[in-house]
Amino acid sequence: NPAGDTLYVSNSLDSSISAVDVQSGKLRSRLKFEDRSADGTPLGPRQIIYAADTDTLYVGGVGDPGIIWVVDAKTMQLKTRILNAGKWVTGLLIDPSTQRLFAANGGGEVLVIDLRSHTILARWTPGDGQRYLLLNLAHDPQSHRLFVTDNSQAKTTLVFDDRSGRVVARLPVSDSMAIKLNPLRKEIYITQRLSGKLLILDADSYALKRSFDLPPNPNSLLLSPDGQVLYVTVKVGFNKDHSTVGPDSVVRIELD
Repeated sequence: NPAGDTLYVSNSLDSSISAVDVQSGKLRSRLKFEDRSADGTPLGPRQIIYAADTDTLYVGGVGDPGIIWVVDAKTMQLKTRILNAGKWVTGLLIDPSTQRLFAANGGGEVLVIDLRSHTILARWTPGDGQRYLLLNLAHDPQSHRLFVTDNSQAKTTLVFDDRSGRVVARLPVSDSMAIKLNPLRKEIYITQRLSGKLLILDADSYALKRSFDLPPNPNSLLLSPDGQVLYVTVKVGFNKDHSTVGPDSVVRIELD
């Protein structure tokens, strides 16, 4: 949260979210979701985003059909559900200036949701007949560009116009996992989980400026408030019992 005293965590395998006291590390509260997919399996919470103006959490549920839970961040009580969110709700992003929530899903859609009424206003698709499993999002409100990654199906990063919903560009990259836009440096950062790389692109021309080999599986990204340090999580593989073959790691990159 903005005060920095509470960390909200998604528990995908337990179908719940937790609020953790940052100072003590102790669990404050937990909310268990009871919704299930059409085949009866529990939905797995993936991404949580925080809306500071309403003190609200939006939580994407991976299932078929997917769901977006709307949760009171103070009480950890479920306020409402956004239903019919397509197959596997993956990435979430809030545009405060237009009071819209963007949600990517595994069916190749970007949902445009009104934050006041929690209704789905539009469903954007690439419209080219290909299969997409859309994942994570980044937004440049100044140029009206919404970036959406695909790591496993089309293996690309799409650029939507946030006014028309049309695809205006495809970045010259392959498999794309996490994405961050750095407006201060006019750069785009993309992890390639399958290829084991981190890419740094020019935000205007999309030309490759630099790449890092970060094997085996670079995953998520965090940018420092001053825009000069990038943190990358690097995942390792799994054993047959689903335990990891070793410890994951975090890479710190000074961008200057």
